[in-house]
Formats: sequence, C-alpha cells, structure tokens
Amino acid sequence: MSGRTKKACATVGCHAVTTSIRCDQCDRVQRRDHGRRKVDDGFYRTPAWRTCRAGFLASEDGRHLTCCECAKTGRITPTVDVDHIIPRHDRPDLAFDFANLQGLCKRHHSQKTAREDGGFGHRKRTPDANQAAAAADIE
Repeated sequence: MSGRTKKACATVGCHAVTTSIRCDQCDRVQRRDHGRRKVDDGFYRTPAWRTCRAGFLASEDGRHLTCCECAKTGRITPTVDVDHIIPRHDRPDLAFDFANLQGLCKRHHSQKTAREDGGFGHRKRTPDANQAAAAADIE
C-alpha cells in the first residue's frame, strides 16, 4: 500500500480520485491533445518579429498604442496584440510590413481571430474572403 494521499483529479469537471495530479484517463487525454490546440510555428518568438512589434508600437505619433477598433467608437483601450490585417498564412510576404499591422485590444483580436479561423461557431474563411475583408478594412 502506498503512503500517497488520494485527492481529486485536477481536471475541471472530473470527479475521479487519484494519487497523482490527474487521473489516468484525464492524463491520457492531456497527453493526446498536447500541442493540438495551438498552432505555433515559433514566428512570434523570433527576434525579427519582436523587433518589428516593438518598432510598430513605438511609432512617432503613438497611434498604435491604442486599439484601432475601439477608437472607431470613441473608446480608448490599450493595444495588447499586434495583428496582421491580412493573415500571415495568406500573405507571408507582408509579415513585417507596418501597413499590414494593426494594434488591437484582447477582445477585438479574439473576435477577428474567431471570424478568420472559424471559432465561436463561425465558418472558417477562405484566404480570398480574408483578403477581401482586410482590403475593405484598409480602405
């Protein structure tokens, strides 16, 4: 008999009792799903992107420090995410182009990402639809 104390599984909604952090079933699911939810090619951790992002936020007039979508309604909300207007996977050549970047608050970035990637019940946009929508936003 092990001297380890039994406790509830750490997975939200699971009521199993275990001696480790997660029960065996939740641990298998965690290992299976690890890395599937977030597609990340490491681009946003590169020195080139970090330099580009910092330069974009440090623009002379400071206009990129607030969310451009909130500004349309007269609200002032700090920029949290520097967003590619035309998604990087559609136009990798525009990845570092300031004209293709915009400052967004977390709320507006999440909404835009959901529209483009098919989250929150939205249908996933095709690259042509993303470019058309982005072009309409730029004009």
